[in-house]
Amino acid sequence: MGTANAKHLINDVLAEVESRGPTIVSRRLIGQAESEQFVMKIPNNKVGLVIGKRGATIKNMQASTAASIQVIPLHLPPGDTSTERIVQIDGTSEQFEAAKQLVNKSFQRIVLETQQWLEDIHSKVIKQVLLLVGHLVVLLHYNNQVMVMARTVSSTISAF
Repeated sequence: MGTANAKHLINDVLAEVESRGPTIVSRRLIGQAESEQFVMKIPNNKVGLVIGKRGATIKNMQASTAASIQVIPLHLPPGDTSTERIVQIDGTSEQFEAAKQLVNKSFQRIVLETQQWLEDIHSKVIKQVLLLVGHLVVLLHYNNQVMVMARTVSSTISAF
């Protein structure tokens, strides 16, 4: 995947998240002192950001907030074509507010890390000097454009 294509995909995801935002439902559970439930719909392809590797992210969020956090359903049944799943947070107002912020921060962190990775790759590619078929090709970055400059004169390379 090229850098431009990867940047385009990241920008598409960011635009989708910003335009839709999570769908949120909150309600107070009857019979439990100050216990509330928060429900947020997230795209299937973002569930891994909430769960983390081997459940590490969701376990850390639960430990730090004392809220119960579940992804429903955890695994989609075969043939299920739904595009979203539910993140359900149960706890006091303070617990689910803290958990909700952690869920949102996990999305933001991944987006920022991905953007930084793309910028690093882009920077490395731009600084490359390639020798191709006896011609020196220099990739220059100018005003967010990549320009390829090469010149051969009598088997010598001229500088621009």
